[in-house]
Amino acid sequence: MFQSSIINNTASPMRRSDVMVGVDYDSDLNQVKTLIEEVLSSIEGIQLEPAPMILVHELAASTINLKVRFWVDSRQQSFLQVTSTATQAVKEKLASAQIEMPTEIYTIMLREPADLLSPLGLTATE
Repeated sequence: MFQSSIINNTASPMRRSDVMVGVDYDSDLNQVKTLIEEVLSSIEGIQLEPAPMILVHELAASTINLKVRFWVDSRQQSFLQVTSTATQAVKEKLASAQIEMPTEIYTIMLREPADLLSPLGLTATE
């Protein structure tokens, strides 16, 4: 080890940030991507090169999850602060455009609903 060069990749001032954004299935993804691109271009500290990327990452149970990826020069700006600012700005921009960002939806299946509902005075048809 003392005879070899060591490359410390964490020493690079350019750091990539990934932010996950979940939007409703009824959302126009092209509009969502455009809005996010507008927000990212206005935030001080986000690098124009390499250009930010907005990728469809996952079709989840109740959201389409987008991965918002951008680069920060940590010599000029705080990486964590820029990431936080970007996340908040994306959320606020989508909310102002009335883009729904639903939470996870859970469906509960009752195996024997009549037994569980009877203490409440309800029947399975109510």
